[in-house]
Amino acid sequence: MARTDERERRYEMAIKLVEAENLVHAERLNGRTAMLGIAIGIATEALTGRSILNQLANGLFGFN
Repeated sequence: MARTDERERRYEMAIKLVEAENLVHAERLNGRTAMLGIAIGIATEALTGRSILNQLANGLFGFN
């Protein structure tokens, strides 16, 4: 019985570790995507002269 309990405990710990690692990777990806979006918005603002909020409200070329 003790071996089975120990295996179950280790299995549960391994599952929690994998879930925590997946969360870290997901948050890192979200952060990188956000930074890329901001960089693209700033570059587009520099090229078109329209603010990021204006781009979001009216679309890049004024189309909706």
